[in-house]
Amino acid sequence: MGQLQSARLQIDPVIDKRENPEVIGQNREKETRRVTTADDVPAFVTGRMKALMSTAGVKVVESDATAVLKTELRQFFVDETTTYQAEVILRVTLTGPEGNVLWSGLTSGASARRGRSYNADNYYETLSDSLVGAVQQLLQNRGFRAALAGSSATG
Repeated sequence: MGQLQSARLQIDPVIDKRENPEVIGQNREKETRRVTTADDVPAFVTGRMKALMSTAGVKVVESDATAVLKTELRQFFVDETTTYQAEVILRVTLTGPEGNVLWSGLTSGASARRGRSYNADNYYETLSDSLVGAVQQLLQNRGFRAALAGSSATG
């Protein structure tokens, strides 16, 4: 991650592109029951992405960025049967400060866990773990890292 130390990344608010934004999962143990939330999922994802990027050593800024991360939330869902199976899919575009695209692609994370049936904490933890995986996958992507590192040389 050393080559990213001079980059300054602005993370724009995540845009929710899911078909049903209030639905975050389903329980299919007996009959299918939807799991919904009143929480602001895009705000949660934005905040966690900022924290995870910062923890990984990327300088996250609110202004004077060398690159801007624009994210679309495509999937944020848990399927519960005998276990909790979650998947988070993000479409990510890294632009220069002027809006020119430096890199674009999908990143995803998945996780599974056992736990008490139809339990909100288990849904949230599985989704959170999946989001961590998606951000880790993004940070491990050579093209993304090269574009972010290159932005600091031109920005």
